[in-house]
Amino acid sequence: RAAGRPLTAPSANRSGAPSPLTAQEAAAGLGEAVALAIDGGAASGRGESTLVDMTGQRPRLLRAGAVAAAAIERVVGPLDRVSVRPTGPEASGRERETT
Repeated sequence: RAAGRPLTAPSANRSGAPSPLTAQEAAAGLGEAVALAIDGGAASGRGESTLVDMTGQRPRLLRAGAVAAAAIERVVGPLDRVSVRPTGPEASGRERETT
């Protein structure tokens, strides 16, 4: 609310680094930048988070991931897909769908 816009935090790793699967891996990878880690158990390891931008006219797939685009489309309708590999913070991560 304070930011006045949606924020996401799909993973706790530095850009380009593998996504951690445990709180311990996340804290170790971020070092002193982490003041507190809340351990909710190990992640499934099924890949990067799927990121969808819901702020525009149509939902836009920013990064393909563990949840298939087809499954999301069954709920929200057709997704626009990014046509280039984003390089900024909009969709960080190593793997992104391109069309």
